[in-house]
Amino acid sequence: MTLILRRFFAAVSSLMVVMPYTNARAQSRPWCDSGVSQSIPDTETTAELKRKLAAASNVAEEDHPLKRLQPISLSIVLSGTVQPYSVVEERDEDITFCLQLDDESRKKLQEEIGNPSRVPTEIHVEMVAYARDRAGNTVFRGWQKREEDRVLFNDSPVVVDTGGRSIQFKNLAGADKHLDGKRIEVTGSLVVDRHWESRQPRCGFLGCLEIHPVASIKMIAPK
Repeated sequence: MTLILRRFFAAVSSLMVVMPYTNARAQSRPWCDSGVSQSIPDTETTAELKRKLAAASNVAEEDHPLKRLQPISLSIVLSGTVQPYSVVEERDEDITFCLQLDDESRKKLQEEIGNPSRVPTEIHVEMVAYARDRAGNTVFRGWQKREEDRVLFNDSPVVVDTGGRSIQFKNLAGADKHLDGKRIEVTGSLVVDRHWESRQPRCGFLGCLEIHPVASIKMIAPK
């Protein structure tokens, strides 16, 4: 009887398929090609951005994601095309995507980060859910905030639906509410995100170049 049971369980085990953990929030393309090749010097607005990041991360959570950001510029405007299948809601409720940079934006980025040997072709864009100080005051715009403090989309407060299998931006005109493949202009803070040690392989050990947090998004005409 024991031998029969062993053979039965062995047969069942051989038929089992281990399914990867997936849900609507899982990113379905490789991480952005936004790794930096060398240390980036400070800019005129680094100190101000550092102060704002410190205020927004001076909260109870020891692992607050804003704590790991290296500030570069308080505000930069870059344009490009949203990479298909890159729009995702992270576990901390931030909404992220990869922006394939236009040539003009790559040149602007190169000047901003000190003419490195390698300029990323993409940049990781991150729209935080909210960013407040200990007193509850808004430090950066977020997509979950009240309207007056929300990230702007075409100059209006962004409206995002994360309830389905893919994220939809309700501000978009027409039936297609997905940002994938669309050409946009993004304004926000330029940082290097080193991520936690377990996630460093995403962009290399120097970290990922990001617009994080985002202040506004605008649709622009396709080329």
